[in-house]
Formats: sequence, structure tokens, C-alpha cells
Amino acid sequence: MSRRVARLTSDFGIDPERQNLSDGSWKWPSVRQMLGYASAERRLERAIVKELLAFPEAKTVSLSGDRLRSILGSSWESRIIDMGKPGLTKVALLVCESCVRVSVRFANGAVVAQVY
Repeated sequence: MSRRVARLTSDFGIDPERQNLSDGSWKWPSVRQMLGYASAERRLERAIVKELLAFPEAKTVSLSGDRLRSILGSSWESRIIDMGKPGLTKVALLVCESCVRVSVRFANGAVVAQVY
């Protein structure tokens, strides 16, 4: 009689990617997992991180209209307005996951990220 090693996912129905293995509770997905790679929020996050890396001493980073047009396309202003405050909060959370804590707002035709 031989014994085989138990496999977590097949034998016990626990998915290590989505469940906490210590008590079996579900892990909440992060903001990054809920958004697609090409979503407007992720594109803005990557652009803000690039600007922060280019100017590490800056306390405020701004993405002007021309830069936003290259990131989001010709209808960039309507996309940012459609995102609203919750979308810009998601962008701030994504940047926080990447490197540094920021607040993101849309003012005077530009997206402004202020470092805390």
C-alpha cells in the first residue's frame, strides 16, 4: 500500500492564489488585479511613475494636455471626466503600490500628482 502526497488545490479545493491558506478565507483582489493593463487608470499610473523617476526631487508632477493626449488618445478629457474622483483615487492607489504615496487630481486641463 502506497501513500501519495496531498495536493492543496485538487484534494482540498483551496486555491493558493485566491484563498488565505491559514484559515481558508478569501483574499481580496488588489486594485491592480481588478484593472486591465491597458485601462486608463493603469496608463496614467505608468506615466506618473515615469515622471516621478525622471524628476526624483519634485514634490508635484503634472501631465499636461499634450502628454495626456499621447497617453489616453484624442478624447482624453472626456475619459478623465468619466473616471471622476473614484478613478483618480484608483490611480493614486496604483502609484502608492508602485513607489510613493501621492494624491492625484485633475485641474486646469492637467493631471497633477502631489507627493506626500
